[in-house]
Amino acid sequence: MASVGSLSWLALTFLHPWNAGSCAQDIIAVAQRRTTPLLVKFLVSFCPREQHAYSINPKEESLGTSAIRVLIVEDYEPFRRFVVSILQQQPELQVICELSDGIAAVRKAQELQPDLVLLDIGLPMLNGIEAARQICDLCPRSAILFVSQENSSDIVQGALATGAKGYVIKTDAGSELLVAVNAVLRGERFLSCSLASGDFSDSKTAYPANHPERQKLAALRPRNVAIRPRS
Repeated sequence: MASVGSLSWLALTFLHPWNAGSCAQDIIAVAQRRTTPLLVKFLVSFCPREQHAYSINPKEESLGTSAIRVLIVEDYEPFRRFVVSILQQQPELQVICELSDGIAAVRKAQELQPDLVLLDIGLPMLNGIEAARQICDLCPRSAILFVSQENSSDIVQGALATGAKGYVIKTDAGSELLVAVNAVLRGERFLSCSLASGDFSDSKTAYPANHPERQKLAALRPRNVAIRPRS
């Protein structure tokens, strides 16, 4: 929050006649150091000729910090709510959209360009693996993390072959999801403990069961996680 002194200083600065001269860029630079990005953006609007000298990151505009924009694609609503509740434990994780089918996931991912996509596999309209292929092509900067109850080797291999960064088994999500999210956002591979016995490419980069990051968050795992029965 900007102080009263900062507000008074900025008001006098931008309203003073000498602001109209060539020193406007210097004023903007000082303003950026002394107050909040949103207020500076408002004040810069009074100096159209100098608007190019100041830019604001949309993430800073919304939260004042670097938000991580997350798209969740899960057709079972109770589990989707569970995922949201886990992500809320880290304030920088901002859920920007929740969807329940693969076609909508591809369309919204292209439109929103999220930092992270949490993707189920058994989706209506378009399965998660095919949706991931298309999202990787349309949104190369979006990290994809599968969260699925499917644990067969063929399905996991197919999911990772799309370019996804990780795979979390739903029954392990309570203890592993935040660890997985942080890992894939760093560009690392993550695989659930339940998949440790499988032979997956690049599995050497997955976190082992005794990794301190897994152990640190194990206590966060809630009981009675709602997982949809297999059809």
